[in-house]
Amino acid sequence: MGLAVFIGRGVVFVEQSVLEILEKHFSKGDIKQRRGKGGMLNYLETYTVVKRLNEAFQGDWSFQVINHEIIWEAKQVVVWGRLTAHGISKDAFGSSDITYDKETKSSIVDIGSDIKAANSDCVKKCATYFGVGAHLYLKDEDELPGEAVEPTEVKLPADTKTKNNGNGKATGKQIGYIMGLTEKLHPGTRIEMVDWLKTLNIDVNNISFEDASKVISKFEEKLGIVKKPK
Repeated sequence: MGLAVFIGRGVVFVEQSVLEILEKHFSKGDIKQRRGKGGMLNYLETYTVVKRLNEAFQGDWSFQVINHEIIWEAKQVVVWGRLTAHGISKDAFGSSDITYDKETKSSIVDIGSDIKAANSDCVKKCATYFGVGAHLYLKDEDELPGEAVEPTEVKLPADTKTKNNGNGKATGKQIGYIMGLTEKLHPGTRIEMVDWLKTLNIDVNNISFEDASKVISKFEEKLGIVKKPK
């Protein structure tokens, strides 16, 4: 018995046993905690998520970095990635703060490590769309308090959708803002939006300024964000 998953015009079947492994609750020992802006937050280490994916798909899965941006204004690295397994692909954004030297507060310690951390965050985000760690988002009394992922706040100018960078491509600010909006979406809505993105025929390796503006408008609509007229 399998679960039918629609991909474009085709149908892919995922064995129920695989789904059970993916969605299996993690033990309290696997769930780590860190202090966030809203209190203690639950999270899973990348190794734990990778181990679960290997268990479910017998190692037959892949992760691809579609694009990455360094958002200097927000002091963050943003990664757009895709996790593929059993013919199903899920896209997500991952991020990491840029680490600066504690003494100078201006020298970057290791941007490569920051990009790697953003990649790891993206893998975990994609994995949640397959059901890995999804139970951490539940608010039942039997669950640990908090959420699996700390929301990322990216404060950008109001002209994010109006100032083209001159080459027709999405700006770093647009990519960063989309990432910030994605973080605020409910996990179920994120999956809905990823499926919606696939219907736009967007070249994700070279997303345009216009398409990025469409994505921003759609995400803002889903979040109920209403901007005051100037």
